[in-house]
Amino acid sequence: MKPAIINPLGALAALALSASALAEQKMNVIFVTYDDLSRSSLGVYGSEVEDITPNMDRIANSGMRFDLAHVQASNCTPSRAFMMSGKYQQNSRIFSLGKAGAGNTVNRNIVSNIFRDAGYHTGIMGKNPHHNPFDPYTGVDVEYDDYGSTRDPQNVYEKTKAAIADAQKLNKPLYFNLNIFDPHTGWYGWDTGSGPVEEKSNHPSRIYGPDEVPYPAWFPTMSKAAQVGLPKPKARRAANRKGRNNAPAEAPKLQEVDMMLEVAAYYNTVKRGDDSLGKMLQALEEAGEMDNTIILLYSDHGVQLAGGKTTLYNEGTLSPLLVSWPGVVEPKSVNSDHFIGAIDLLPTFCEIAGQPIPHDVDGRSFVPMLKGEKPNVWRDKVYMQQSDRNKSRAIKNHEFLYIINPWADGTQRFGSVTTGMFTWKLFKDAQKNPETPKATRDWIDRIEFRTPVELYDIVNDPHCMVNLADDPKFAEQKEQMRQLMEAEILASKDHFYYDLIKDPSNPELMAKTIKYTDDYVAVQRTNPDYLRAVNFDPYDDYYIIDQTIFEPAGEWGIWAADGKGASHNDKKGNRDYGLGCIELSGSDSARMVTSSKISAQNFSHLKLELNANSAKLARAASLNFQYNDGSGWKTVQSIKGNQINGDHSVIFFENEEIPASVTIGVQAEFAGQEGAVYLDSVRLTGWQDWKNEVDVAAANKLAGQDATQAIGATIDASQLGIIEIDYLFSSPNFAAGDKLILEYNDGSAWHELLAHDYSYVLVAGQQYAANAKLKADDGPLPAKLQLRLRNATSGADKAVEVSQLKVKSRIAPKLSK
Repeated sequence: MKPAIINPLGALAALALSASALAEQKMNVIFVTYDDLSRSSLGVYGSEVEDITPNMDRIANSGMRFDLAHVQASNCTPSRAFMMSGKYQQNSRIFSLGKAGAGNTVNRNIVSNIFRDAGYHTGIMGKNPHHNPFDPYTGVDVEYDDYGSTRDPQNVYEKTKAAIADAQKLNKPLYFNLNIFDPHTGWYGWDTGSGPVEEKSNHPSRIYGPDEVPYPAWFPTMSKAAQVGLPKPKARRAANRKGRNNAPAEAPKLQEVDMMLEVAAYYNTVKRGDDSLGKMLQALEEAGEMDNTIILLYSDHGVQLAGGKTTLYNEGTLSPLLVSWPGVVEPKSVNSDHFIGAIDLLPTFCEIAGQPIPHDVDGRSFVPMLKGEKPNVWRDKVYMQQSDRNKSRAIKNHEFLYIINPWADGTQRFGSVTTGMFTWKLFKDAQKNPETPKATRDWIDRIEFRTPVELYDIVNDPHCMVNLADDPKFAEQKEQMRQLMEAEILASKDHFYYDLIKDPSNPELMAKTIKYTDDYVAVQRTNPDYLRAVNFDPYDDYYIIDQTIFEPAGEWGIWAADGKGASHNDKKGNRDYGLGCIELSGSDSARMVTSSKISAQNFSHLKLELNANSAKLARAASLNFQYNDGSGWKTVQSIKGNQINGDHSVIFFENEEIPASVTIGVQAEFAGQEGAVYLDSVRLTGWQDWKNEVDVAAANKLAGQDATQAIGATIDASQLGIIEIDYLFSSPNFAAGDKLILEYNDGSAWHELLAHDYSYVLVAGQQYAANAKLKADDGPLPAKLQLRLRNATSGADKAVEVSQLKVKSRIAPKLSK
């Protein structure tokens, strides 16, 4: 059989409806994100700037505004990963903006996949490489335009029209993720390097002067004289984004500039971002889809100014959250009571789409709030994380914000893009001036160096001006917040901070936490499942025989050199795939091969995928994909000259009998001229159909304490490579402390494989989808294997319903010398 891309959760929950029936029952969903948009910038959240966001305000007035919504990381990729995966960083494994090792291939159940599984036509526009998983598998049907394309309102209009038209042609509802790049830096009328610039095109619908925008409320007091200075003495950078002027290569003559020009440039870019939303709404109205579309609007973090982006203060994490849902959400409604985190978006979208919630998410659905209902269970706090350059954790309730900074040893400076802004330069200039008020100098010093512990009274000090951590009058509140954070760290399995939270100011524990986090991320970068960019789809359901990214340690996996010319190189190759590669070089030929023969009779075909780049190749040079079944080398595919560079996927033995034992090879022929080919991220797989051991479609109720359900008969697993278990489950009356446990017996005792614990995020009444694996790669599977589900409840009256339970298996391939 031909392979298909399979979602182990969505495949179970796929709705048995025709496309036309889906279109009748499902509303379109447009998920709008903004880049670097501070909540305080919106009119509906009290902005003082006249007519700044009429289109965002329109969304709020047609639906619900949330006043306690937060992002849970305040830099780009990690923040969006919270939204798309519903997981904290330790569970999504996305910690940074970095390339190799950004963790984006490990999360299958992301928002776009949820809608695709529910039968939607799915599309994305803008910020594509900041979402996950990345190319070649984006989780969407169509990428309507690329990274910075949403800086142009007219382009947003045209691409939104195209997405709507595509969904209508398919007779499907539309899920469209519109990521508006404004107001990211590259602000209208401003260059970060040299100051004001004259824009020739792509203007916002209104342009504000420095006297029309407020001095940022979270900034310290600055005299008028201190607010004026010279921009950085460097050449203006040429801007390649659409609509931006070409900049001269030479350094322009610098003149003194008022810092409020930079602030005004931000608001002008906010205005253009709002214009883009207006064009999206225009496209919906013209298509007659306005009343059939749910719109959810969020920002990835605050403005790129000191105290905003990359910090865990209010200005960095408080996000606009606006939801319009015609016929469901009451217009002009406001939720000022409940803390919403970015982790709550995915489960909310699941409920909107009618899909079960993946069991391993950390968030909860806030659909009941949208419907005007009181949620059964909700948190009274929000937990936030930074794990990039300056690692921090924060927890916030209705009264206090508590932050711990293991990097803040008194000497290390805060590393942030905000320190490259003109306003920060003026702050640093003012810090040197003895006439600058002490409170202002202290603020600048605190932003730059921080302290190990911070505590703010956010009721009376929402802009976090006064750190109360060392004030003895607030010692009790500080300890209460520390304990609150400790409970969240343990419940969410944030293992990086298990030790530090016990004594957050301990220098040894601070250093240990930093090292542990950095070492953990470094180890992930040697794992091909963790890469930001891969040349294969990690969810294509092929059986993985071997994959490697050739890190500096020299791990070749099952590969080896066949004679001269093949070697490990820890400096060359594509850095997006790790720091090392295999080099094939010489003037004749060089080949790498599987050092073991593969027992291939359990596969219908094999597939080899890799990335190649080259140096000094002759036109006649070639890269040859080969196999040897014992009768000599045979070439399946040959790639010539400049076609060698790039990603390659080669099928072996398609539509032909596969040999019982085979060696795979990759050969470079150099045609008499010295050259080299560098091979990265090599993945060898085979297609093998799943064998169904158990397929229980009917619902089964496990009622009462420790009630169990056996899953099929005893399995002889000794020859199996992988066993996969899928099921849906729900309970009308589970409470905190109750668990549903998936267990296996290896012939000697029962062992826990999955535990669904209602004490943290699972909520009674919701349906969840579970997926678990037993793999021979993790250790030999037993000859006698039993599986069961156990209802570990706190009382005899509790029940859990399990449905669509499936167990499937595949045979392990054999490797032999």
